[in-house]
Amino acid sequence: MDKIIFFKINGFNLWNGGLNYIKQLKKNLSSKSIELVILVNDFDKIGISKLNSYSIDYKLIYSNKYLRVLNYFLLRIGLSFTILKKHKQYKNKANIIYHGLIPVRYFTYKHKTTYWLPDILHEIYPKNFSTLHFYKRLIFTNINLKLTERILLSSYSIKKQLKSIYNIDKTIIVYQFSTKIDIPTDFERTFTKPVVLFPHEFWSHKRQEKIVDLANDNKDFIFLLTGNNRINQKNSSHEKFNYALRYLKHNNLINLGEIDWNLLIQLYSQSTYIGNLSDYEGWNTSVEIAKYLGKNLILSKIDVHIEQTLNYKNVLWHKNNIKLLLNLNQKVKYSYNKELSSRLEKFC
Repeated sequence: MDKIIFFKINGFNLWNGGLNYIKQLKKNLSSKSIELVILVNDFDKIGISKLNSYSIDYKLIYSNKYLRVLNYFLLRIGLSFTILKKHKQYKNKANIIYHGLIPVRYFTYKHKTTYWLPDILHEIYPKNFSTLHFYKRLIFTNINLKLTERILLSSYSIKKQLKSIYNIDKTIIVYQFSTKIDIPTDFERTFTKPVVLFPHEFWSHKRQEKIVDLANDNKDFIFLLTGNNRINQKNSSHEKFNYALRYLKHNNLINLGEIDWNLLIQLYSQSTYIGNLSDYEGWNTSVEIAKYLGKNLILSKIDVHIEQTLNYKNVLWHKNNIKLLLNLNQKVKYSYNKELSSRLEKFC
């Protein structure tokens, strides 16, 4: 492996889609003989637990026990001064990708820095955040856009949004990742009706009330939702969703909450449709998994969903009063890594 890429993470802010992105990025880069080193502080129990749950390899950064309280505080405000000792004196310029923290000490060495910006949700959907969280995210994004040499984005939709809001005069790389998963052979559950799965729900821009309407119009299907309810989020959609459930006609919608990855993959495998009716996405991992499995998609017609499904035909664009088909020809041919191209080579 001829290049080393560091990825500083902070467990406080890791989410399911981001974890899946990191895992897939690590796989794709290793196939190009590039080592992706995930760094996590030894006291970051949340981050360690989440990386373990997704089977993502990482290296611990051990901190001085007398400085742990200080380092913990710095992590909370988005700063990190630690560095992995074995790479501290790395002779050649290393490619540094980072996200979630400002890795201050990496800027003091002769490395090429790339800031991964998965979305600019705070600009597009500011009501998702408290005032403090919004300004923290806004300031943090601006600082990183200034400090770093290159910007790594997940879609051309974000690039268009970013350039319309920020005055950026540096290299922007778009890496449209694809996802390959291990399909389970033994299923723990079977369903009496075809399943429509909506994974990773409950940010307010996900529009769960539309799912209730969809369930009301399709009584022959079971609708499953998963994800953290985020009841502490400003303008949380969970309360709105619970209110909409009062008008559910057929008792065919189940909210499973946050579930483990293995169960989620089983649900993907057994579902007839995978859905996302969001008003905004950066790059949808659920869409990528559905494409890999050859599943039918129900999607909101937003720019990034159009971009993600240009080479995929099994898409039903959401509108009111959709009637889902029970008998479908499954398994559309789709080649893993179809969307990887020379962009990855250029980036690396």
